[in-house]
Amino acid sequence: MKKLHIQGVEETHSNPGIRLEGVDSTIKVKAKYEVSITSARDGGTEETLSNVKDDDVMLLEFEDGIFIWTRVDQFEEDFPESKSRGGDAN
Repeated sequence: MKKLHIQGVEETHSNPGIRLEGVDSTIKVKAKYEVSITSARDGGTEETLSNVKDDDVMLLEFEDGIFIWTRVDQFEEDFPESKSRGGDAN
């Protein structure tokens, strides 16, 4: 397990689970964390998300309504400043 560092504010879970309707089945996703991304000047702090795995799934929702599903390892590749630091990596 590792820690993921994100600039933002942790929210209470507004949706503890998300149901995805598929062609042949339904997939249920349980939320571990919900964070609103902010900049430091907007009052955000660095949130540390503990116990995340490389294959955990993240849902990124943008202001314009676009949603992107990604894995933690892909998110870290796309946003290297979010990677674990110190002795907590992997």
